[in-house]
Amino acid sequence: MKIYEIRSKISNYLSVILFNKRLPISYCIFNFFFDKFITNKKNLDPTLQLFNKNGYVKLKENFENEVNDINENLLVKEELISRIEYDLDCEFKSKIIKKLKIKLEKNLKNLEKYYNSKILIVGLNLWKNIKPKIISNDKEYFSDKFHCDGYISNYIKIHINLMDIDQNSGPLQIVGKQHSKKFIRDFNYKDRKKYNHEEKNINDYIFLNTGKKGDAILFDSTNCFHRATIPNDFRLMMQLVLFVNPYPKIEQTYKLDIKDYLHFIKPFKILNMISLFIDYLKNKHILNQK
Repeated sequence: MKIYEIRSKISNYLSVILFNKRLPISYCIFNFFFDKFITNKKNLDPTLQLFNKNGYVKLKENFENEVNDINENLLVKEELISRIEYDLDCEFKSKIIKKLKIKLEKNLKNLEKYYNSKILIVGLNLWKNIKPKIISNDKEYFSDKFHCDGYISNYIKIHINLMDIDQNSGPLQIVGKQHSKKFIRDFNYKDRKKYNHEEKNINDYIFLNTGKKGDAILFDSTNCFHRATIPNDFRLMMQLVLFVNPYPKIEQTYKLDIKDYLHFIKPFKILNMISLFIDYLKNKHILNQK
């Protein structure tokens, strides 16, 4: 095993023990201070109260009309054994993002108050999870093992159903962030490859994201353990990636290339994280002066 692999393994092990997350320990430290000093938890809208408490919340808005348009314009991007990745024509993608942003306006404004920063839509992903012919607990087919996304807390998601989703459709499962410690204990969780997979351990504190076509859920995928589940047939989904943006000069674009933001949401150096945190503090101070 190489030195960086050993370092990574130790870092992730410590994060599970100390922070009840499976992330690099530096990310856990950043996220702890981000939550303590950047987020605003006063006078929250009821939707944001639930998001702050659980790390996820179902949105009141339904996007069925937009979803129908999207489903009619899907373009196959890549076909894998158990997953198909889709894309949209650039012009159509720009139009649909603008429509979604208008419909999400209230939620985005509330998130801006919560994070003391602007919120940008920086990614749109579309996919179909397909039931594998042979299923083994030793294999991962499409993020179907419990994990935390490897980013810092300025990375959040909105999932929108492109079809009706029931318990047999492979719904997303989310562990409320306040239950992380209990989840780690109950599942004897070490990492996404090492935990108890028995179905009897699916507890009441694990949320099943079922719902109608067009239903949406906002969730903090870096601070909540979650996984896809394996459908009886297939599950068709859309994901919006949101970036908590502390820089007024960076504005919303409709190019939607997540690679342009990786150095903000997945920093590799401690100094970069410190600098980024200071920028969030400065931005919070500027906003609170207005």
